[in-house]
Amino acid sequence: MTDLFKAILFILSFQFLGFDGLAQLSADAGPDKVVCLLQDSVILGGFPAATGGNAPYKYTWEINPSPYIPFPTAPNIKVYASDILNDTTASNPLIISSPGSRGPIKLVLTVTDSMGSVSIDSVQIRWTGWVLHPANTTSWVHPGDTVSIHVNAFGGGYPPYVIDWGDSDSLLGPRYDSGVMVVGPNYSRQVIIPDTFFIIFPIRIFDSEGCWLDVGSEEQFMVLPSRISEPEESSSINWYLENEGRILTIIHPSKELQVISLHSVHGKKYSLPNRTGSHGKTHMDLSGIPPGMLVICFSLDGEPYSLKLFQK
Repeated sequence: MTDLFKAILFILSFQFLGFDGLAQLSADAGPDKVVCLLQDSVILGGFPAATGGNAPYKYTWEINPSPYIPFPTAPNIKVYASDILNDTTASNPLIISSPGSRGPIKLVLTVTDSMGSVSIDSVQIRWTGWVLHPANTTSWVHPGDTVSIHVNAFGGGYPPYVIDWGDSDSLLGPRYDSGVMVVGPNYSRQVIIPDTFFIIFPIRIFDSEGCWLDVGSEEQFMVLPSRISEPEESSSINWYLENEGRILTIIHPSKELQVISLHSVHGKKYSLPNRTGSHGKTHMDLSGIPPGMLVICFSLDGEPYSLKLFQK
């Protein structure tokens, strides 16, 4: 090996190695990240955040350009790295807040080793920026009613979305809707009201980054009990089923009978049956009603009654 060749090798090794033979200093700010607000503990930097050079290292995290202006119409609102990181001199700082907007923000990591060598790397951060606008409309219903529920208005996240309508037995239709780009005001699902007093149906939105938001249904339901108050024997009201349970006959005093509603004991409503008769006897055609326990609410000259019977 000639002296010239040895000199060239020495210069090249000096360029790519430190004085102690270590590799060239390299900073690692980690991969770009999306922060799911209120869900993630996001740590920046690679593991390790610096390699090569001569330890110990000095770390500095800064926003570029600094300061960050989240709202162009409000230039006095300024965000610095210390506003969103728990420690701007740590190798792996924790993101502790958002800049008030979804970003993106470029964070620059500068690593300086003990010999004064410097290496720089950067990472881009975005936030989901969820915003919820609950409607909280109240409806009065009965157990067994079939109603539509809607997703509360929200903003933020990164589409396409997945809508999780919950695992309730009351849900009619699939639990998940995938690939949703826009959740409009008519986006709904049908449910059956359970036998309870009050209910809001849970709905959760997932975005394409895996972040989620519990939005719930626009509607909250007050559930009325199915109260049964059969006519007393002293009221002179009698009833019986005939034609294999297809015809209900109510015998009552010479008063006007008006049917108010017909529903199952769970509250599921049916169309009012056809009625015939006169002179204190009313016939109701139940042939189109599914078998089971029924409640017929009616009035005689304005006085309400509820009659429970079994439809075969």
